[in-house]
Amino acid sequence: MLFTGSTVFAQSFYEMSFYFKDIDNPKNIIRYQAFFLLNDDGTGMMRIRYIDPKPENDWLLDCELTQGFAMDKKNQYDYSKMYYAGKNLIAIAGDVKGEDFPPIYFWFKYNGANDEYEPWAVMSKDEKEKWVEGVIEGRIRLLGDEDLTENLILTYFTKEEEIYKNLFATNIRALTPEEKKSKMYFLVVADTDDEQIGPDCLKDKEKQLAYFKKIADKLEIGFIPSELSGKELNRNKLLQRIDAINPTKNDIVIFHYSGHGYSKNDNREFPI
Repeated sequence: MLFTGSTVFAQSFYEMSFYFKDIDNPKNIIRYQAFFLLNDDGTGMMRIRYIDPKPENDWLLDCELTQGFAMDKKNQYDYSKMYYAGKNLIAIAGDVKGEDFPPIYFWFKYNGANDEYEPWAVMSKDEKEKWVEGVIEGRIRLLGDEDLTENLILTYFTKEEEIYKNLFATNIRALTPEEKKSKMYFLVVADTDDEQIGPDCLKDKEKQLAYFKKIADKLEIGFIPSELSGKELNRNKLLQRIDAINPTKNDIVIFHYSGHGYSKNDNREFPI
């Protein structure tokens, strides 16, 4: 699930706080903490913890996240408003049942000045199936490696879960001098000139280069990147770049493509 070698998409980790007002007693504010894992493909997972003054009332929930966008009055996507929906909650700890909790939606608004989506609101339903608006407190905190402390992880996970074992309970063998002679070949192909998705492809290309270089540095092996984008992107040059990679049996080869898909059935001409 987390921190595994089979992970397909780059992962980012976030922490945030939010609250709802008690319907029966509006002065009573019910606060929650949440840990997010978001993948580049718009999927993810979340842990929600409610911490009560009485420890025996604490509980922890888990759910998957799915990205979506608002619809305007013409029933078209409004990409200035994005949400992550958490449904089918599962109880991990505490005297609660996951099925007793309704879906929860975290909304974000696009800020053109910062070129990013910023926290806007959190929505859920009450016992009468009416929408209730909560409040996201402050900014969502992007977590780096230094933030993933044992104390933080144990706020949202148990010692029996893989994320804890991978970070704190597993002895990872260092590579031998011979293994450190291995190299990581990374070929990234991005359709950066496309009018619609070009800017996002450019960001994706840069992010993936940094991500896999970090892995190579962690392994202490050589990193050999190759990029193909912009006006150079075509089938012949792509095949040339692939042919230029001559790995040994101990090397790592990674191919990453960011751009349009295409179908032979509708005569579309993507990729070039």
